[in-house]
Order: sequence, then structure tokens, then C-alpha cells
Amino acid sequence: MSLFGLMYISRTVNTLTPTQLQSLVARAQHKNQALNITGMLLTSDGYFFQLLEGEEAAVTRLYQTIVQDPRHTDLTLLFNEPMDKRFCPTWNMLLLMNTQISPQQTQDKITSLLAMAKKKYLQKEQLISDLFCRFMTLRQLDVFNQTENRQ
Repeated sequence: MSLFGLMYISRTVNTLTPTQLQSLVARAQHKNQALNITGMLLTSDGYFFQLLEGEEAAVTRLYQTIVQDPRHTDLTLLFNEPMDKRFCPTWNMLLLMNTQISPQQTQDKITSLLAMAKKKYLQKEQLISDLFCRFMTLRQLDVFNQTENRQ
């Protein structure tokens, strides 16, 4: 199996409560486990940032389902290509909710992330790392690193 990944940004149509997000992610974790897909979903001020990793056909089919989902709009694909390694190997879908920044800070970070994604020489690893660094709190980064280092 060759490893494939994609990352996108979208805007939610309606604000989801933390309970609704956790329910959404629980369903995704179950489905992703069956498909051998890993990744993360980060939400901040009405935006979704998602990384999906797995076999190309499975990731592509899942993304096509996501594109049709009426709960979000304005999907922007940041990358869609083969990967050397998984960035979230132990997470069928890691949920990160960032409530520590203002809507303007979120918008500024998205603008910067989109500008980075347009650079042809930029490696997807840099883009993923930048997403983590821009949107995860220090506590979330610490928990993520501790979990990944246990494997």
C-alpha cells in the first residue's frame, strides 16, 4: 500500500457545539479505523482544517464524501499527494478545538497558511507542521507529542 494524504480548509455553515463536534469525530474515528485512515481535525472560529492519511483510493473516496457534506462550504484543498510517513499514525481522527484565539487571528493564520500552500517548492511536511504550530495551543502540542512518542 502506498501512503497518500490530503489536507483542506473549509468553513462551517452552522456553528457546531463541542458535543456535536465530538459526536462527528466519534463517527469518523469508527469509519476511519475500518478504512485504515488516520489524521486530525482542527476547528477554530467556524473553520475546519483536516489532514487525512491512508491508501489513495480510500482517502480520495472519503474526501469526495466530505466535499458533498452540507455542514461546510468553501473547501480549499491545500495538498493531495503521496506521503512518506503518517503524521498522525495513532489517531483515526484527532480532534483539536482551538478557542484561544480571536476570529481575526484565525483569519490571519488562514491567510498565511493559504499563501504557504501556493508555494510550489514548499513541502507538505512544512505545511502540516505550520498548521500544528499556528493553531494548536502549547498544551495540545505537548499532549500530541507525548502520545506520539509512546508508540
